[in-house]
Amino acid sequence: AELRAAEAIRREIRRLVGGDVEVKMLSEHSAIVRADADLIPKIIGRGGRTVESLQRKLGVRIDVREREEES
Repeated sequence: AELRAAEAIRREIRRLVGGDVEVKMLSEHSAIVRADADLIPKIIGRGGRTVESLQRKLGVRIDVREREEES
């Protein structure tokens, strides 16, 4: 179930903002999304509306964080 949820989150974000993200499921209802810095404002949306809408649609709490640079 978590794998399907992660894929659904990835697919929805790609559809909304056109970028690819990493999704780590913490539980069935909680995920961390790591994205490039330029995508984060688009994923969160004005006043948090986009991420709130995603959370409602998918039934998963989403924590958006910046993807770490590989050294």
